[in-house]
Order: sequence, then structure tokens, then C-alpha cells
Amino acid sequence: MEWWIGGAVLAVVVGVVGPYAVGATGSARRRAAAALRPVRKVMKRLRRAVGKRERALDAGMRPFVEEQVQERMRRVSLEELREDGARNVRWGALEDAGFTSLADLARVHQARLLAVRGVGPKTAPRVAEAARRAEERVRLQPTELPGPEFEGAAGLRVARGALSALALRDVLGPEFAGVDADFTRLVADYRALAKRARFWSWLLRPGQRQAVRDELDAWTERLGERVDTPAWRHLTEVVRRLPRPRKKGKPDADRAGAAERYAEVCALLEESLRRIGQARADDASTSMGRLPAEIADRVEGFALVTTGLNGTLRGYQQFGAKYMLAQKRTIVGDEMGLGKTIEALAAMNHIAFEKPGARFFVVAPAGLIWNWARETEKWTPITPRVFHGDEAKLRLEEWAENGGLGVTSYATLRNLWLDGSLPEVDVDLFVADEAHYMKNPEARRTKAALAVVGRSEVASLLSGTPLENHPSEFVGLVGMLRPEASAELRRCLDEPRRFHREAAAIYLRRNQKDVLHELPDRIEVEEWVELHAQERAHYRAEVQSGDFMGMRRATTCSDNDVPSAKLERIEELVEEHRASGRKLIIFSYFLAVLRELERRFVAVGTIDGSVAPARRLELVDELGALEGHGILLAQIDAAGTGLNLQCASVVILVEPQLKPTVEDQAIARAHRMGQTERVVVHRLLARDTVDERLVDILSSKRDFFDAFARESAVTRESEEAVQTSLASQVIEAERRRLDLERAPGETLP
Repeated sequence: MEWWIGGAVLAVVVGVVGPYAVGATGSARRRAAAALRPVRKVMKRLRRAVGKRERALDAGMRPFVEEQVQERMRRVSLEELREDGARNVRWGALEDAGFTSLADLARVHQARLLAVRGVGPKTAPRVAEAARRAEERVRLQPTELPGPEFEGAAGLRVARGALSALALRDVLGPEFAGVDADFTRLVADYRALAKRARFWSWLLRPGQRQAVRDELDAWTERLGERVDTPAWRHLTEVVRRLPRPRKKGKPDADRAGAAERYAEVCALLEESLRRIGQARADDASTSMGRLPAEIADRVEGFALVTTGLNGTLRGYQQFGAKYMLAQKRTIVGDEMGLGKTIEALAAMNHIAFEKPGARFFVVAPAGLIWNWARETEKWTPITPRVFHGDEAKLRLEEWAENGGLGVTSYATLRNLWLDGSLPEVDVDLFVADEAHYMKNPEARRTKAALAVVGRSEVASLLSGTPLENHPSEFVGLVGMLRPEASAELRRCLDEPRRFHREAAAIYLRRNQKDVLHELPDRIEVEEWVELHAQERAHYRAEVQSGDFMGMRRATTCSDNDVPSAKLERIEELVEEHRASGRKLIIFSYFLAVLRELERRFVAVGTIDGSVAPARRLELVDELGALEGHGILLAQIDAAGTGLNLQCASVVILVEPQLKPTVEDQAIARAHRMGQTERVVVHRLLARDTVDERLVDILSSKRDFFDAFARESAVTRESEEAVQTSLASQVIEAERRRLDLERAPGETLP
């Protein structure tokens, strides 16, 4: 009887399981698993190598953090412990016994305290408890990132750990981010298909067998296509020659190497601090722009996908990307130099991971479009296409069909909109860089941008200067995204707290001092000069004629061959900084001034409105490649935004500008994330000229911007202060000072 049962079971197995095992579905599943096996092996080794270097960096960060804690504890005197309840204690006796600070008392066994004459069984527990509470407070204080010098043994170990992690990232290359993202998606798809192809699913759902087989075969084919790419072939070669963790080298060389890549190192160190639970205690509020708790919590709870992103985001940058995605319609007004571009790219990367083939659209000033393309290729696996010049429409068609990132200038977007070339396609994320370019709602470029915003799932306006002259400009930007919100904001312009509450859902701003704790100091020096007699005569003539721009230019150089006090001072400054090996950026509004500077100095080049965006990036690279001293000349309207010039640590502003934000943007080219040296800003100002008038007016404008855009508040007095025509105000003031008459029938600007 038993042989019959066994035979029946065998028959069932052969008759039912056999067809599955050797049939089409089982075979398709085995082929897929076999194709995935070597890929998974390679990715496992690569991820293990990355994790190993992260753990090594974390191991170096822990003693670095502890060293800071001990230093802070050494600064807490015994006298301060009285505040923790340890009264009626003979502190003098403790000091005589060698206890001079909290560091000496922390975690000391009570037996040692009892051995001190004058400390009894009642006071010893009080002293120990006071020390414990004080130590807890000290440990809650934020950990400061190491400076670019990476001083001490702990600093050197951190530098080496960061360099080791960066060395592996360099070997993996930007291809790793895209391949890693693809691999994660492919594995998730395979697991879902494999589950549907299991025996019981096959047995109980015969109608789905063919569909599952087809999907498994298609998946295997897709995996084969991914493996047959240069990016994957590069990574399979890397696996064979993975660099070993960095060995100890020369301390000075290791410190210099970490300083050279300081921005990347700081991002890695912040990530390490988060992993070991030592992130700054004050990061939460500052990185969130001090938003109301309900909004901050909702944004922070958004699960940002960073898979595929080629780099490490700072904590505040992660929050910025989450804010864009969670709030959908936003203005990100982070101060210049904090990485708004990276935040937007991180948001795109998140969408691209969840939705392959997604479309992104960026409009920016012409000088920044190639910078966007380069940053996209550097940070993400997304393909950028620039709509510019003769091939603009061709690239636009490719983008509409294939997805990726489309980048264009405001002028090109306007033209594409006017001739009806903008395709009627959905956009997953729209970004307007330097969004204050759209402050005029009646301008065609603004209307063109609105046409894209209307078809966008997520839209974000980026501007470090969302308010330049009038609060209505900011409210106008809000109206582009949320008309109902702009109407509410107009009703509460005189109620700062209400305004802040209403704007929080759409406006995020963080300042450098709040989130870049490692950023070196910035020193601003006003360089007042006295005009020569010939210069004064020329300046007086320009005031008499009512030529405002002529007045401004006359403080620096004229068409005549006359000496210039400002240019002489610039020569002295250049000589001074040449001796110390510093790189300089010299900004001026006037082309004539830049041409004179070209004649006097040997510079890498000049960036003005006529220089193509790609050439601007080349000039920046050339300045950075110089050993020691170098000079880059720049027209402030052309180079004052978008470029990263951390290699320079000296900024010279030849004349005051008409808006404080223009100067701030220019200075932020150098004083930004990644800067390792103290930045010195020289403002060239001529006494008893238009410069003095402009400095006074700019001061009031800057106060207004600080009150409104930084703290989301506005005062009617400040608003009224900026409504007068600037040119007329200055010309009238100078004529009164110089006792000059207005020309008959003349109308001031």
C-alpha cells in the first residue's frame, strides 16, 4: 500500500511540479535570476566598499567630537557648577586637590571626592550630580566642523577618512549614481515579477502565465541592455581594481588635499555626524528656515530619494529639496552660495527615480544655462538638453519626446512662446533661476514662464534676492504660483507676524550664517579715495549735464587721459594681494572701466555680456587652475550671478551699485560653500561724489530687504523710502552740494 501512495505522490510531483520546473515560466524565472546574479555581485562589492569607507570616517569622527566635548568641559570652571545645585561645597578644597574644571570632575568616582579633605558623604553626591548635569549640557552643544586646516591628530584622521571616501567616489565616477539607481529599480521589478512567477501563483492563476513569462523575458532583456553600456563596463572594471582604504600619508599633504575639496568634505562630515547621532542640535530650526512647526514637520516627513545622486547633500539642502516636493509651489530664497541649484537637482533626481522619463524644465539668465547643464551632469543621471541658438527647437523636440532636463534662457523661452513652439506636454518640475527676472507680470518672458508653470506638477522659483525694490515684487512672484496666496499677502503687508505665517507655506529662506557654520569670515573694507583735480572738473561737468551714468563712471575713469584715484588704489591693492598669493575678482558695471583695467593688469580674462556662457566657465576654470595669484575682470551684471568662484578670496567692487542685492550676489561668487580662506571685500568709493549718495541710499534699501525678505516683515516707512526715482534724487543732491543750476527746460530722469 505504501508503494502506491509514494507512486501517487511522485506522479503528482512529476505531473504538476515538473511542467513548472521545466516549463516556460520556470525557465524564464531562472534566466532572469541567472542574469541578475553577476550584476548583484558587482553592486554588492561596490556598495560594501562605500559602506566600509563610511564606517571608517565615522570611526574618525567620534574622537573628533569627543575632543571638542573635552575642550568645552575644560572651559567650565568649578564656580559655574554652583548653578547646578552644588552649594555648601568647599570649592577651594577641590581646587587644592587638583580639580580645576568640569573635565576634572566628570565621571569621577565618589570615592575620590570623599578622599578630599572638606568633602563629606553629603556634599560628594551633590558635586557628582552637578558635574553630571553640566556634562549633559555640554554634550548637547553643537559639534563644529573642522576648519580647512584640520588641526590636531583628530582633525588629521577626519581629513584622511574623508579623502579616502572621496577617492573611491572619484574612481566610481558619476556613472555609479545612475547605475545604482537603475539597479535598485531593476531589483524591485524583479522581486515583484519573481513573486508572481512562484509555483503557487503559476498553479492557481493559469491565465497569467503567459503575461508573467513575457514580462520576465522583457525584464531580462532590459537588464542586458543596462549591462551592455559603457557605464556598467566601467564599474565592472572598477570592481577588479577597487582602491584600498587610504593609508597614512604625509600630514601636510593630507590636510592640503582635504582643504582643496573642503565643500565636499564638509558635506561628508555632516552626513557622518548624522549617522553617529551627533548632528548640530540647532540644525533643525535653522535648516528648516524657522518655518511653523506644522509645515516643518510635514516637509521633514517627506521621504526624499537620493539614490542616483552623485554626492552628499548637506542637511539644509535635503530639507530644501523636500520643501520643493512637499509644498509643490514654492519660492526658495536661500542666501547666495548655499546651493539652490543642488537642491533643485536633488528634487529632480527624486522624481526621476520614481518616474523614469520624467520631464524637467529650467529657465535661467543666459549666462547660467550652461552652468545648469554642467551641474546636472555632475550631480545626477538626468540628461540635460540646452535650448539655445539655432538648434533650440530641435533640442526642444528631443526633450518633449524623451524627457530629461530642458534648460533655456528667459529670452529664448519668450521667443519660443511667441512663435508657438512650446509643446503642449506635462512638466514634472519647473524651475525659474534668478526668478526676480520675472518681477514684471506684464513682461513677455514672465507670461512665457507662466505658460510652463501652468503645465507643471511642481514649480519652484529660485532667488537669493526675491525683493529688490518693492514688496509687491515678492508678492507678484507668489502670484505666479498661488494667486490666492498673493491676494492674502497683500492684505497683511502691515502685519509682520501674519505675513510670515501666510508666506511660510510657499517661501523658504536660510542665511549663510545659520547653516554654513564652517564658512570663513568675510571682511568688508570701504576704500575712500580723493579725486584728482582733473577728475573733479570732469565729474562736475557730468553733474551739470544731468548724466547720471556719466557721473558714476567719472569717479573711476573718463574718456580723457587723466589720472584716476580709484585705479591707483586698485593697483596698490593688486600689488598687496599678489604678494600674499591671493586670487582677485574685480567687478565693475562699466565696460570702459574694464577695458582700462585690461590695459593695466595681466588678467585671466574679462567676463562681460558678450562672452558666451561656455567661455565664462572656461575662464573660471582657468583662474582656479592658477598656482597662487590671479585676476579675473568681470562686468557685474554678467558675472555677478551663477558662477562659482571659491578659488578667489578677494573681491573688489569698483563702484557702488544701484541695488544692494547686485553687490551681494557678486560677493557671493567667492564667499560661498567651499571657500576655505577669509574673503576680503574692497569697496572703492570716491569722496564728495555720487558714491556717497549711493552708499546712503543702498543702506536704507539693505535694511528694507533684511526686514522683509529675511524675516518676512515689512514696514510702510521702508516701502515709501524706495519709491523715489534714484537717479533724480542723486542728481538733485549733487547739484545742491556743488551749487549748480539746472539747465533751462531740462527734465530729470
